[in-house]
Amino acid sequence: MSAPQIILDMPMADYLSHPGYGSSDLRTFLAGPPAMVPWSRENRHDDTDATILGRAAHLRILQPDLFVKVYAFKPASMKFSTTEGKEWKAQQLANGIAEEDILTDATARAVFEIESAFRHKSLALQVLTEAMACNAVENTLTWTDENDLPRKSRPDLWVKDATIDLKVSVHATKDLSMLKYQCFKQGWLHQAANARAGLRACGKDSVKTGRLIVIAPEPPQEFRVWLLEIPEHEMDVLDLDLDNISRDMVPHHRANVWPGSPETWIPLTLPSDHMLADLVDATAAAEEVTS
Repeated sequence: MSAPQIILDMPMADYLSHPGYGSSDLRTFLAGPPAMVPWSRENRHDDTDATILGRAAHLRILQPDLFVKVYAFKPASMKFSTTEGKEWKAQQLANGIAEEDILTDATARAVFEIESAFRHKSLALQVLTEAMACNAVENTLTWTDENDLPRKSRPDLWVKDATIDLKVSVHATKDLSMLKYQCFKQGWLHQAANARAGLRACGKDSVKTGRLIVIAPEPPQEFRVWLLEIPEHEMDVLDLDLDNISRDMVPHHRANVWPGSPETWIPLTLPSDHMLADLVDATAAAEEVTS
């Protein structure tokens, strides 16, 4: 069993390749089949417009000094099909800028608008300032849990009493009740609980709650910065859930055997009475409309 660690400056690529299991791995195992765990770890999808914007906004807010070294901004009027555009792009690549980190003018403007919205929330700025003072930004946590499963987490921030994650999400444009539901559905609550488990394994027992700062990706961002907190008792429930998943994963981890869907016919049953009644009502309503 390896000793728990808080690693301050691990590059994201090294974190992703670390053999420990993060909250997304545990949730993938829960959804099943087990074979999806190693497959999803080897087949990440981080190149959508949404993930590019979110990744850039994260870095701009949390590590602005690194942001200016990682990203380049394509002038609005420039086209890469022209000689000038080709030469400019080649120069950026020669300077070590990855092609996917050359931001369009629209993406760059969105990044700065998201940063401005974040900084106009005094509570958000307060926890960022506190975390930066303690070098508690983008730390990597590694530990072995009580089931003997290697685990990992990378909270965006953490302070004395809470772990904090920043999300740039279209769900912030919905009503608050739908946003709360999506926080659970997207796995953000389990992610917070996983980070708390890692911090506590590293001796940070004062961490009780999980917090989410969810910002809309499109204007007006400043009106749609949601500060959400997961109560301690809810975090305890999530921790139990993660522990149960971990226990079920251990045999697969130890044997390195991750089966796919079972080679058997799986019985299908009718929905519950309540769901069936809803289906009958919906069918009857549809028939009335068409009659």
